[in-house]
Amino acid sequence: MKGFAGVILAVFVLAGCGGGLEKKVVGFWKVDTVKTQMGGDKVKTADDRKIMMGMLSTITIDIKADKTFDMKLLFPINGTWALNGNKLALTPKLKAGEKFGFGGKNTMDFDVDASGTSMSVVSTEADMPGTLVMSKNPS
Repeated sequence: MKGFAGVILAVFVLAGCGGGLEKKVVGFWKVDTVKTQMGGDKVKTADDRKIMMGMLSTITIDIKADKTFDMKLLFPINGTWALNGNKLALTPKLKAGEKFGFGGKNTMDFDVDASGTSMSVVSTEADMPGTLVMSKNPS
C-alpha cells in the first residue's frame, strides 16, 4: 500500500510541475542590450551601435497568463502567444487590411532558456543580422 501511495504522490507532484516554462515566460520583458548582437550595414561605428541599442532598449513585451501579449516597439502591438517546447511564438493581432511580419513571417519566434529568464530571436535580415536577447524583469 505504501508503494501505491508513493506513486499517487509522485503523480500529483509531477502534475503540479506541468507548464513550468509556460508559467515562467509570463511577465514583463526588456531588451538586454549587453547580450544583444546586431550588425550589418546599419551598424558600422560605435556611435551607430549606441544609437541602435538606445532604440532597442525601448522595446518591451508584457506576456500575460491569458495567452495574450502587449509589445512596445515604435508603436504598440498586441496579440496572442503560444509555447511549444522552448519555442515562444508571438502572433500579432491585425485589423482588416493590415499587414505586419517579423522577418517575412507572421510570428516572432523566440528561443526561451530553461530558466525562463532569457529569450532570443535571430534576425536574418540582410541589413541588420544578429540576435536580439530579451531578459525578464523580476517581479
